[in-house]
Amino acid sequence: MNNIHRTRLLAVLVFGAFGLTMACFVASAVFVRHKENIIDHEVIAILENAGPSVYHLATARSELRHFETLLIRYVGARPRDPVLRTRLEGARRGLEIEWTRYLSLPTFADERRLWPPIITAFQQLDLSLGKLLALAERGNTPSATLQGEMDQMEGQIDQLDGELARIREFNTEEASAAANTIETTHTLCNRIALGLEFASVLFGTLLASLLGRLVLTTLRESEHRASELEHFAGRVAHDIMSPLSTAALALELARRTGERDERMEPTLQRGVRSLERVRQVVDSLLSFARAGGRPEPGARAEVAVAFDTVRDELSAAAKQARIELDFEPCPPVIVSCAPGILMSVLLNLVNNAIRHMGDAGPTRSVTVRCQPLPDARWVRLEVQDTGPGVPKELRGSIFEPHVRSDRSQGFGLGLATVRRLVEAHRGRLGFTTATPGGSTFWVEWPRFQSTAS
Repeated sequence: MNNIHRTRLLAVLVFGAFGLTMACFVASAVFVRHKENIIDHEVIAILENAGPSVYHLATARSELRHFETLLIRYVGARPRDPVLRTRLEGARRGLEIEWTRYLSLPTFADERRLWPPIITAFQQLDLSLGKLLALAERGNTPSATLQGEMDQMEGQIDQLDGELARIREFNTEEASAAANTIETTHTLCNRIALGLEFASVLFGTLLASLLGRLVLTTLRESEHRASELEHFAGRVAHDIMSPLSTAALALELARRTGERDERMEPTLQRGVRSLERVRQVVDSLLSFARAGGRPEPGARAEVAVAFDTVRDELSAAAKQARIELDFEPCPPVIVSCAPGILMSVLLNLVNNAIRHMGDAGPTRSVTVRCQPLPDARWVRLEVQDTGPGVPKELRGSIFEPHVRSDRSQGFGLGLATVRRLVEAHRGRLGFTTATPGGSTFWVEWPRFQSTAS
């Protein structure tokens, strides 16, 4: 092989080694960024989902047990203490508030499948509560009857508490899984970074060796070209060693032993802080209360999916009440809210229509429909019933807390909850009532507007 061919081969090997070294550097940068994104995702899952969910669910359980204690005291009091009744209503309202705040949070995969039993348990609790309070306040109800109703009520409270504990445990496990992912990703990142550093050193050594041989080969060709080639070799060496130094520094900072990669350090610190914050939240669950949840930016819910969920949830209750529950075909509409929020609004409206049907007849039906408005930014949801309608004395305050007719049971928080959720999402709501009967409760919700262009 002549000198020209040997020189060309060495040059190819030099640039090949240089390319491999740069590939190690680029691969390290891309890999670290990818793992940063994974860690950021898990940190957000802990901070904005698992942590607040555990807090609100644990607080809801505390409110439930406080409610149970007050209920036992109220039923057993002679005479009935109005102050205890007020505190009892406050505890029930606190339970509803914590559940609503939990619903406003993001959800993990399969988390929503745990909701239907709780929603049913809430409904059964309110029905039994209304019956128990009516018996207790009658004044002449035998103690044995009251005790039997109270035992049944305590069983329902235990059931609801168990369902809340189940969802809290689910979120705790998701937080633990996210923490494990952060730790595993961190460890893997360090190992890969060490491997890339070793490869970078190996290719750098090879590059230096090849470069030296290239210089020596070119120097043997002639004294005239030696000076020129030496100058060229020096320039090439400078151009190559500069990025090599940068790559070595970046890889060194990524090592677990020694100084850490400055780009990953803030993310790792956020992960550590997030875990500590979760522990602090869990330790402080019963000592303070947080402000209500805000709408999740970018949240979206399919109306058709919510219709299917509500239909499945309330069909049995409607059938038991001899009510025809009809969901009109729903267009493919997406609204701006979390799926749990939309489902909560629809469940409250439809359940309200079923519960207040009373003895209306012979037509007993509840119809649910979705109507896109002429303004493409809005969609209208309607729940129409053939019941007795809203009494005149309640029409101005039907969406206020604790407003209920003589026929209703519970604390009158369903429509008030609907109002808070709708107004928090900048929606509109109202109702119309016909003569002699029948009402239509409606909600106008902002449609989801994609920011992608």
